Amino acid sequence: MKQIYLEPDEEITSVIEKIGAEGDGSVALVVPKNSSLFQSLVNLKLLAKEAKNLQKEVVIISGNKIGMRLAKQVSVPTYASLGAIANSPQQPVKSIVAEEPATVDTTIDGVPVRQYNPNRPVTTETTPVAEDVEDELEPPSEQEAIEVEDKVITVTTPSSDESTDEKQPDAEEQPKEADDSSLPPIVTRVGAPRASEPFKFPWKAALIALGLLLILTTVTFFLLPKATVTVVLPAEPVSDTLLLAVQTETAEGAVKGSVVTSEQSSSTTITATGKKDVGSKATGTISITNKYRDGSGAGKDQTFAAGTKATDVSTKKVFTLNNSVTVSRVTFNPNNGQPIYDTKTVKVTAVEPGESYNIPKSSFTLAGALDNTVIESTEAFSGGLTKQITVLSQQDLDTAVAAAKAELETKARADLAEKAKGLLILPDAVWQTVKEQTTDKKVDEEAQSVNLTLKIEFASLAFEKKLVDDQFKTKLSSTLTETQELVFEDGKEPTITTKGITDDKTKLTIEVAGSGYKVEKIDKATIARSVKNKSVDSAKNSIVETYKADSVEISISPSWWIARLPLLEGAIRVEYGFANKKPTE
Repeated sequence: MKQIYLEPDEEITSVIEKIGAEGDGSVALVVPKNSSLFQSLVNLKLLAKEAKNLQKEVVIISGNKIGMRLAKQVSVPTYASLGAIANSPQQPVKSIVAEEPATVDTTIDGVPVRQYNPNRPVTTETTPVAEDVEDELEPPSEQEAIEVEDKVITVTTPSSDESTDEKQPDAEEQPKEADDSSLPPIVTRVGAPRASEPFKFPWKAALIALGLLLILTTVTFFLLPKATVTVVLPAEPVSDTLLLAVQTETAEGAVKGSVVTSEQSSSTTITATGKKDVGSKATGTISITNKYRDGSGAGKDQTFAAGTKATDVSTKKVFTLNNSVTVSRVTFNPNNGQPIYDTKTVKVTAVEPGESYNIPKSSFTLAGALDNTVIESTEAFSGGLTKQITVLSQQDLDTAVAAAKAELETKARADLAEKAKGLLILPDAVWQTVKEQTTDKKVDEEAQSVNLTLKIEFASLAFEKKLVDDQFKTKLSSTLTETQELVFEDGKEPTITTKGITDDKTKLTIEVAGSGYKVEKIDKATIARSVKNKSVDSAKNSIVETYKADSVEISISPSWWIARLPLLEGAIRVEYGFANKKPTE
């Protein structure tokens, strides 16, 4: 016989499903004392009916004496324990339809119980039950009374299927006095003393607590520990340079580039700071006497071109000859043999204007004059006058143009970068073409301020940096083995410099230079996966052997945790660096 253990709050529908699921023809229902199955005789009648339909022999095992009594009324055998079944002969199950139980009052645990009797007059109004058991349950509700201390207490519970819509015709018209007998027909023990029960260990609560403890321990074991694995790998430095062409037309080995332009213009005002003396220059006349004689006593003609400088011996003021002049050599008087020296006069003008050149009669030196040549002014010089004005100097213009170009270039580079849309523009590969440069005053022209208009077109060849990096890395990786890879230090990308650009601005030559390291191929996730749940020493040895690591350090958090790496690879962080070694000869 198959045993089915019921829960205290298990519904009759669940009990019937369990009985139907059993293949055996005999089923023993082990029912708790406080089971809801005993709360209504309807439940027991439904149980008996469905057992008959399913052709199952059903017995009830329970310590609830009232419930067992009610079960017997619907011809369901009852036993106090499983052992009682083996010691008692099995009785055939009687149909609740074929035979009604006898109506006999009895006493249970000292409490008188009046049993259900269909023929006993019922004064309470009845309520119809569900249609599926309507033919089995007449009248539709039952009533049991318990007499305690000479008082009859009737407790009723309506059937689960009773209808609230149907009422007795005269229920509202003729009010009745409250009577215990008018309550619904469910019998329960009210006020009866509870028998002391032996202590039962709360296995259910203990199992729940144990499960929670296991869950907490598992979660702690998986999520609490963290580990950091630091691996130092041998690295061989490699470096190289690569010349590449960036050009507008597609060519093998060249990087495709495109010309990006930006036209900028500005109008600025130049403050003139140049000074110019526009006063008159002093003039005068000098005389040149040729007294030159060589060792034999003979002389020599001297010719001085216009513009030859004559310098005042006293003031060092410089004048220039207005005209050329020739002074003849010395001759001798035939009568007395005395030398006759030739003297010529010539107009001179000061090299600069100003009163300071109005000098008195003085002696001069003349550029290119021979020894014993006497140069003197015949009278004081005059006409020198000082007058200074502000003019636009060449320095003023150059400074203003340079500042304007710098400002325009800054704007142009920002504009070029935006137009390049992520392409690289080298700083020293930007050229400019001056479209317009005008001022409203000329250099050395008197002015206080000058308006400068400047318009410049800036342009450059833009290209995709990744294409350049890829070609460089390809060249740098040409010496790698299958088990090696190329790595670069953070922040040390290859440098790109401009080597030249063609006159037509369609081809830019660049040089790429950089360095990296040859290292053994490594994957952080693979390392973490390979060392999870290993002891620290075992993990270190495994990494050293697999990756030829120079050193391996493992730290576990919290520090008091066992010297074993976490079970989850996600809790293992892998960091690695490289120890440089000399390149292979």
